Amino acid sequence: MSESESGDEGTGVDNDDDDSDLADDSGETNRPRVKTKRRRKRQVSQKFRNEDLPAGTARQFRSIFLPMWYERVARFEEPWDLGDRISDAQRLWDRVFPQDLHRIEKKNEPVFFLVRVFFFVLTLFTFL
Repeated sequence: MSESESGDEGTGVDNDDDDSDLADDSGETNRPRVKTKRRRKRQVSQKFRNEDLPAGTARQFRSIFLPMWYERVARFEEPWDLGDRISDAQRLWDRVFPQDLHRIEKKNEPVFFLVRVFFFVLTLFTFL
């Protein structure tokens, strides 16, 4: 076969897209099926502000809760990994706000979101 007959002049590569060599007697192609992974849709995390804290707690949150939280975090073996410290944050919340039965959650909850934000802002400015 010459280059002009092969379909791609100059390279000698056959660019014929005919899949007849993959077809069985029924006319169906025998291409291997490729499994595609379905991605779970990630729930978009909400962003919170001080106004999103439980009613009547914003002032004490900044003046009492956060300083006590920073003191506790400083004693953690891994202070950068706050994801597993929800129970610690909940115990502190219950101590500072015994009248407020708010439940702290890891995601989409204002208290733990703001605790992490304030913690990382504090450490950022501490090391600058």
